[in-house]
Amino acid sequence: MRVIVTVSGCSAGSPRESSSSRSTGASSASSSTARSGSSARPDGLPACTSTAVATGRPLAGVSTSELAVSGAPFGVVASADGRWGFVVLPYEVEVISLTATPHEVVQTVALPATVSAAAGAAITPDGHTLLVAAGSGAVVLDVAAAERNPSKAVLGTLASGSGSDAIEVSTSRDGHYAFVSREYANEIVVFDLRKARDDHFSASALVGKVAVGRTVVGSALSRDGTKLYVTSEGGGTAGGLLSVLDVNRLETEPSKAVTVSIAAGCDPVRVQPSPDGRTVWVTARESNTVLAFDAARLVTDPAHARVAAVRVGSAPVGLVFFRNGQRLLVTQSGRFSNSPAPGSLAVIDPVAALAGKPALLGVVRAGVFPRDTFLAQPSNMILVSNYGSKQVQTIDAGTLP
Repeated sequence: MRVIVTVSGCSAGSPRESSSSRSTGASSASSSTARSGSSARPDGLPACTSTAVATGRPLAGVSTSELAVSGAPFGVVASADGRWGFVVLPYEVEVISLTATPHEVVQTVALPATVSAAAGAAITPDGHTLLVAAGSGAVVLDVAAAERNPSKAVLGTLASGSGSDAIEVSTSRDGHYAFVSREYANEIVVFDLRKARDDHFSASALVGKVAVGRTVVGSALSRDGTKLYVTSEGGGTAGGLLSVLDVNRLETEPSKAVTVSIAAGCDPVRVQPSPDGRTVWVTARESNTVLAFDAARLVTDPAHARVAAVRVGSAPVGLVFFRNGQRLLVTQSGRFSNSPAPGSLAVIDPVAALAGKPALLGVVRAGVFPRDTFLAQPSNMILVSNYGSKQVQTIDAGTLP
């Protein structure tokens, strides 16, 4: 049975800051400014018309660098061995050597002419296959070929009909299935990757679809592989939604996979479970807030699932855990500012946030419109796609607080 819940409070975590509050120091929550007359929503977050933001202190001593790419980068991921980065541009994927000093683009994989507006990316758990959200589904690439023989890298294309609104993609824990967010079709589309390869990427690879709120964007698999977390920018009574989908149902009967949808602030766009799987973190872009939900309560007690809210900078989008879940990096895109200006990256202490303490440790400079982010291992290197300035930024996570 599908349940839709509107949350009317926060059971723990940082309270909403007033527009005039200000504090400083490494452990400070933030300084905030807000549009005069803006009011809080019923769930305690800023109104969707609010410009309230947190201004963290600039972090010193952070090792970071930028690499120019040939277009506006969206998705960014790394190979399982951490040697190669894959950067999704509108019509191609550029391969970056992460072991070269400085980093450099070493290969370019042209995407099929039949797809356009390539966006997010994911690599299957075995590290062998790269998926790029594009068209009405995804382009499937062989990782090894992309690294060394790009003309042989594209294996085929997954499609679910007309349109070009695929924006993010995730895979099942065994790499058997792909889950693609179709932003304006308002649905998650499910493909059988094994059948796609066996049947030469015919229509038989399409398992089905499931409607999820309005303007579907982010998705992430739970750590145990049994649930898919999905964000929708709209569809709730007070803004966007975080939905929990049953993976077994997704693989067999997708239309019945949604188990619960819960209010998740204004325009939630990305989602990540913590490494221990106990909490689920969401960037509420128009709330300028990162939200945390108790993973167990999302299913058993969704009305009390939200356990923290951390005010950050303008229009947060991507997020990635590092330091074994003790830290969270969030891209502060500033994408709706009146003029293109550099964004920044917020560093959050999740433990402090869950304890209701100040959690914003500080910020790192970024390019224009930092969007998606990924942690490359074992190098402990964070990759960020600076969409507006056509750069890929790398940060040595060991130099962050």
